Amino acid sequence: MFSIYRRFRSWLLVSIIEYAKPFVWRFSEPLKWDIGLEAMRVYPPESFGYKIAQVLDTYNFTLIPHYESHDAKHILLDYEMTAEGEVQLQCFMLGNGHAIFSVVFAVCLGFILMPDQWCVFYKDILRGYQTSTNISAIDFCQLLPNDLKSVQKELLYSTQTK
Repeated sequence: MFSIYRRFRSWLLVSIIEYAKPFVWRFSEPLKWDIGLEAMRVYPPESFGYKIAQVLDTYNFTLIPHYESHDAKHILLDYEMTAEGEVQLQCFMLGNGHAIFSVVFAVCLGFILMPDQWCVFYKDILRGYQTSTNISAIDFCQLLPNDLKSVQKELLYSTQTK
């Protein structure tokens, strides 16, 4: 019974997020990358770009124009591309100081639909708060050829301030 509920809430959360995308675009204009998934597939296997392509291929996803940086955040922060992973990412972003409507909405929705994940989400908010780098200000496109572990070490464990 609980697995049916988990599948339903995941479907509901993903559906709401998909429905909300056009409205989110009205309030922000994320940059579109000049590089495609095909080009990332030929990067070295340990590179950030290759890892993005690999995960998108695993989930049978493609790069959505203007959402490339969002996918990069999933990989950088090691959050799965699932409904739970999406809420975890948004919790991190909220903790990291990116308190825009779409982030707050997704976090609230996650807390309502996934009460069994509250402790996980709270830890992700704290993780975002404790990360000194302002993740939303990163130009991920420039980092694609770099080694993923090096990028994570530099951005997530550095001593620079937000």
